[in-house]
Amino acid sequence: MKWRLGAGYGAAETGIAAAEVVLQLYLLNFYIGLGLSPFLAGLALALAVGIDALLDPLVGRISDRSRFAMGRRRAFIALGALLLAPGFVALFFPPAATSWGLFAYLFALYLFVSLGLTVLSVPHSAFAGELVPDPAQRTTLFGFRLLFNCLGLIVGILSAGSESLNHSTGSLVVAAAVIVTAFVTVRSTRGLDVPGAAITQPPGPLLGGFFSALRNRAYLPLLLAFFFASIGRTLNSSLALYYYRYRLQLSVAEITVIILGLFVLVVSLSIIAWVLISRRYGKKMPAFLGITGLATLTALGYPLFPPGQLAGPIAAAILGGFFVASIILFESLVADIAEDDSTKSGEPREGVYFGFWKMATKVARALGLALSGWLLAAIGFSESAVSTDPGMAFLIGLIFGPGVAIFFFIAAGLFLLVPAKRRI
Repeated sequence: MKWRLGAGYGAAETGIAAAEVVLQLYLLNFYIGLGLSPFLAGLALALAVGIDALLDPLVGRISDRSRFAMGRRRAFIALGALLLAPGFVALFFPPAATSWGLFAYLFALYLFVSLGLTVLSVPHSAFAGELVPDPAQRTTLFGFRLLFNCLGLIVGILSAGSESLNHSTGSLVVAAAVIVTAFVTVRSTRGLDVPGAAITQPPGPLLGGFFSALRNRAYLPLLLAFFFASIGRTLNSSLALYYYRYRLQLSVAEITVIILGLFVLVVSLSIIAWVLISRRYGKKMPAFLGITGLATLTALGYPLFPPGQLAGPIAAAILGGFFVASIILFESLVADIAEDDSTKSGEPREGVYFGFWKMATKVARALGLALSGWLLAAIGFSESAVSTDPGMAFLIGLIFGPGVAIFFFIAAGLFLLVPAKRRI
């Protein structure tokens, strides 16, 4: 596979990841800082994402059946970017309002932003299986995508988490990244998408692909495993600032530059390792070992790290970054399974498979964000309380460690139910 194809396809993931990391790391804290209670903030996010998640398989299926002149997937990538960018900016420029007014604004704008992410990211994910037919090379393509995802994490963290930029100003940078990188992908893949004039077979039933995906014995346990892993990942992301700031008493620079920066670097460098491992040992067992290693590290490491010291978090960033990079194997498996179904049915179904995949991501994110807010409310968190109650910082460590790890262990157990086949 040519590197230009990988880079061109993966570029859009930069804007997607930048937007998602800001939403996961900073949005809850941003609205709590405006005076919205943790419970209401978590509820608004959960409701918005839960509603939008229902649209993911539908958007994927529509892209499967679309007949645009510019191609089946590229038109949606462009439209999604044009929806996501302005909505994302508006989310971080809320009007002065009461608590219920902020609740309504957060709910409405987050629902719109999630819809933009759906229209952009679902067809973009489905596009991978059509660009590269070979399963081994497909893992490399998803490696490029994860590489640009890491770049997007850096853009998002530096934009919204920088001490020189506030979240509102940083949202403008992220919105620009969304527009630019999406259109790089649209331009770079010109002629590689399936144009409407080239589609001769009649479209299958709108809901037919839904039932096919949900009945697939290889896909369903993989989807459930990813769902629980995503809940754990969202809990980890949304509670990270609270853990590092109040449990470990680290500065913003230490959190964003040293820990998160090192984590992203290790993820990027680990992509090649997981591609090579999958070529030698397949995709299933290496992916299982990746999620199991992440669960074990989370459960045993984070509660034991002493405050004020960087050695433990740095070690966790290195090991965690390596394990997290195994996500490329999960998504490559989805593309393989979807391709098998499309070959048997005679019609494209990649969109609906990745639609359910994104749906699982969003429902998990909604639950994770809601759990984050509710757990903070349950322990009575406030900046004044945590400064006078050492026990509260300890509870944050337990939630961030074993509390998150439970979901990763459940994911690992479900992943063992994925049937072993020659190609996976």
